[in-house]
Amino acid sequence: MKRTASAVICFALIFAAGCADSENTLAQSVQDSLSRVLNQTAAKANHSKEYYSYYIEPSVGRYSSTKTGNIFSYQGTKFAMNLNVAEIINAKYYPDQSSESSSAAKDAAIDLKGTYIDTEQIQRTYHVCMYQDGTRMLILLNTDTVSFCGISELAQAASLAGEMLKIARSVETDAEQIALAYTNHKTLDYKTEKIQLFNEVVPESGTISDLINETNTIGDQDSGADKITSDNQE
Repeated sequence: MKRTASAVICFALIFAAGCADSENTLAQSVQDSLSRVLNQTAAKANHSKEYYSYYIEPSVGRYSSTKTGNIFSYQGTKFAMNLNVAEIINAKYYPDQSSESSSAAKDAAIDLKGTYIDTEQIQRTYHVCMYQDGTRMLILLNTDTVSFCGISELAQAASLAGEMLKIARSVETDAEQIALAYTNHKTLDYKTEKIQLFNEVVPESGTISDLINETNTIGDQDSGADKITSDNQE
């Protein structure tokens, strides 16, 4: 009986150690991917929108867009980028007030924060949170100017987070035009537009697991090639 109990305890300890090693390996992979991006020179924008511009690699497809957001495709996985209108307006009118790029992450498998220099040589903050469900990850990356959301396979999570940060570093915003367009009477329009874009990526759900399991527009490459655009002016 004692031998059986000892064997069970031993197995439990080995399993726990294995899980910890797996989490540490994933965290290190994500950190390495972000570090590679941070060690590169921020790319100049190759796509322009009304209120901001950004750079994407030729390997990144663009499926759809609104005035304040885009849905991209990277290695068969879709992810969304939204302009952080509230943060940009706050920084314009209250430059001496600092704010967290995102709230504290609960039950996140990965939670990393840092700073980067963007293409305009401005130092900005970023916050990456990842939530795991089996072999899939919900990835949230928030910065001072844009926020990203995507669901990928575990093996792709690190590289997708790096691609998100690469795009974020290239973003140039027109704070004056954003303030004129979205201060006061335009606020509700912006919120509606942002929600509609987010709903195209993930459905309404109560848990992270449900988000991952029920999502049909993330993770599978859309066969409609005509949805991918490569024009520079949007």
